[in-house]
Amino acid sequence: MKKDIFILIASFIAIFILSLFITPVSYDEGLAFMGAKSVLIGLTPYKDFWTIYAPGQYYLNAGIMSIFGDYIIALRIFTGISIFIIGYLINRILMEFTDKKVIFPGIISFVLLFSVNFFGRAIPSAILLILILILIISNYIKSKNSKMLIIAGILTTVITVFRQDFGAYSAISLFLFFIYYSLFIDKNEKYKAITKNIGIYFASYLISIAPVIFHFIYYSGLDNVYNQLFYFPFNVFPNYRKIDLGFDAIFHLKFGIIGALTFIYLNIISGIRLFYFISIFPIKLN
Repeated sequence: MKKDIFILIASFIAIFILSLFITPVSYDEGLAFMGAKSVLIGLTPYKDFWTIYAPGQYYLNAGIMSIFGDYIIALRIFTGISIFIIGYLINRILMEFTDKKVIFPGIISFVLLFSVNFFGRAIPSAILLILILILIISNYIKSKNSKMLIIAGILTTVITVFRQDFGAYSAISLFLFFIYYSLFIDKNEKYKAITKNIGIYFASYLISIAPVIFHFIYYSGLDNVYNQLFYFPFNVFPNYRKIDLGFDAIFHLKFGIIGALTFIYLNIISGIRLFYFISIFPIKLN
């Protein structure tokens, strides 16, 4: 086990240091940095500056910058730590569900996440929280402790605050998973179990996210929040930013082979992430 952890850490350090030196500051990384600086000087998202993203990463970055200074390198190091934890959690989840020692999936996650510039952005934070959510649901399946469902609902709110789309994916995935689990895995009082699981989880989610929604509607205005978080991404953005989704990505990306493979990988994940709970949990639940 110690040897596996050493290999994971050594691989991470090598890939991370290489990424720090060869990855230029991207447009999205600059937006994350400037959004955090705006929060630091007291501006409010959606009201005082325009953004189509949930505000969580701006506030997290602002907290980091308030401690270590407004340096991009500080945000990059924090993102690197998040990506290392992601790799570790991926290995832990796979070991938990398969009873096999694994190390390479974590290393592959380092290569994939560092090959695209996610520095300072919300995606690593959201992925990290989703992996923790999987472990919490796994704990609930083993213990049947309803407190885990309450924690899962609150954590889904936190995910939504970082990425509203990832929060929606998580909520829909858990809704489908609870139905699948109650109907095909734990068949005792299955309909009662469905209503209980879904009811407690969504009650926790809605109660915890309501104050966040009301806060930004009150301070930023309903029109600003709606137009920037929903209307623009769904109605305007698709008309001006078109990305090829097929394997011809290899010929269009400037990232080279690793970047092209990463792009393809991310699009495959995009197609199945609504069902990741259903695809993962049946491995060990029966």
